[in-house]
Amino acid sequence: MRTEIIGQSDKTGYVAIAQGKAIERNKDVTAVGRGKSQNEADANALKLLTGREATTEAEIVYRYFSYGSDSGSRSRAKHSSKRIAISQTSKRRT
Repeated sequence: MRTEIIGQSDKTGYVAIAQGKAIERNKDVTAVGRGKSQNEADANALKLLTGREATTEAEIVYRYFSYGSDSGSRSRAKHSSKRIAISQTSKRRT
């Protein structure tokens, strides 16, 4: 399997990291979604995965609020959220 990472920004806002598999392309894909709310960031990350056909085992794996370079003196990410195993929008099959 190959890995592909999508996303980069220095803007302030909510961030969601999503991962999924694009079986037909033989790739693992990691996408970074950003938004004005955590729900918007989650939706944007999952939308990026869908755009890359990485819909198998798609899940949000990490969430946080970023103070980007556009926020003035605060330029570091605030990592207040813990890593999550399974997103609320997708369920893992056992």
